[in-house]
Amino acid sequence: MMICCAQFAGSGTTAEQQAFLKKVIPWLEKTTWIQRYAGFGAFAGQYVNANSGLTAIGDTYMRTV
Repeated sequence: MMICCAQFAGSGTTAEQQAFLKKVIPWLEKTTWIQRYAGFGAFAGQYVNANSGLTAIGDTYMRTV
């Protein structure tokens, strides 16, 4: 059986959220029964800044996937 992880999220400081992404994304990628996943709480400024560049968290997500 395959599942879709519709929402996952970390919390805390930027460094804590980056550490969470670095741990959970590889697990999600290698877990054969997870078909797809999506982060929860993509609030304004979380992944992309006002200049359309990546934030530190957005950069970590991009480089980890």
